[in-house]
Amino acid sequence: RWDIFTTEPQEVTQPQTFEGFRGFYVRQNTPLFAFSHQLLLGSQEMPALYQFGAILGLDLTTGSHLRADMDHGGSLMLNGVIVPQPNMTIKPSLQLVNAPDGKKVDGGGLEAVYKGANWVGEAGAK
Repeated sequence: RWDIFTTEPQEVTQPQTFEGFRGFYVRQNTPLFAFSHQLLLGSQEMPALYQFGAILGLDLTTGSHLRADMDHGGSLMLNGVIVPQPNMTIKPSLQLVNAPDGKKVDGGGLEAVYKGANWVGEAGAK
């Protein structure tokens, strides 16, 4: 059942085109909580990266969850999927990245999707 919790944030935080070695391990501690470890060994353009993450499930029936990943450089990525109603999904995200000059670069967004009987409405901000 954890595939619901790992697929969406992984697509948000990781590029789709990756050449090299990638290892991903999830340790489920309880039905609603897990730790993750990810190791990426890429080319010279993309240095090695280790990420430690925590996944907090909010509701197993809807797939609502929050996920936080931190890499060895101190950059933090937070993602989530919240399903308050069967036809509504809210996806918050926040990114705090250590820049090479030592400054923090902040970014984030919020996306909401509402599915009607024969229409879909989307709103978002980044």
